Amino acid sequence: MPPAPPPGGGSKKAIWIILGALLAVLLIVGVLLLVLLLRDEDDAQDRREDTISRDPVKVVQAVIDAAEDDDCEAADDYLSDPLEDQVCGSADWQLLASGEVTAEVGEAEIDGSSAVVPVSFTSAEGSEDYSFELAEEEREWEIVGYTPASGTDTAPTDPTETAAPSDDATGTNELPDFPDGTPEASVAAFLEAARAADCAEAEKWVTRAYLQREGRCEADDLDGTEMAQAEFDIGTAVIKGDTASVPVSITYQGESDVERVTLRREDGVWKIDEE
Repeated sequence: MPPAPPPGGGSKKAIWIILGALLAVLLIVGVLLLVLLLRDEDDAQDRREDTISRDPVKVVQAVIDAAEDDDCEAADDYLSDPLEDQVCGSADWQLLASGEVTAEVGEAEIDGSSAVVPVSFTSAEGSEDYSFELAEEEREWEIVGYTPASGTDTAPTDPTETAAPSDDATGTNELPDFPDGTPEASVAAFLEAARAADCAEAEKWVTRAYLQREGRCEADDLDGTEMAQAEFDIGTAVIKGDTASVPVSITYQGESDVERVTLRREDGVWKIDEE
């Protein structure tokens, strides 16, 4: 008579089958829960962005927070297309990312689909007020520009700034005398050479790398007449190691603009190294 099968053998096999099935179900449930969790997180993020986009003050604060975190991607959500490439990585952005500048965002002034949000930037050197301009489209605000607030009495600062005009340079074509060996003195020397259409002198105040990138100066490149009519106001330099940034306010035929001039120390001399 054949031996009887071991007691309970069939039930053990059934248990493994059942356990395997249970594990498969648990795995499927786990995947579904993960998908739902990620979807909920995405929805929550979208809701947060929608909430920010509908408030111009929150939009400005979000961009400043992104700059302080050096997170270009986060800022792009709240910048107009032309600004996306200009703001991220700029000298203003780098100053905020350095942690040496703090920002206080004020209340928005809204006029239809336009808004202006004041922001005060402060560093160890002083403070500067800015106006952030926003436009609304489909109930979402985005920054379309930012400029120094007019009529500010605050001292020039190193953040995102355009220095306030100096007393001895405002309204005149004469450039003030700066201490020798300073970035401001190098910028002034370059501008004076450009006014005189003196290429040889102008080239003394730019780096070798700049000449390699942009080529040698030619007299036709410098319009001494236009340069003589322009007014320049050189602000306070922000120096970090062998790199410096100098704000220069340019007024020509009633129109004003501000540019930041980048300099590098080459052979012990501050020289312009714009890219």
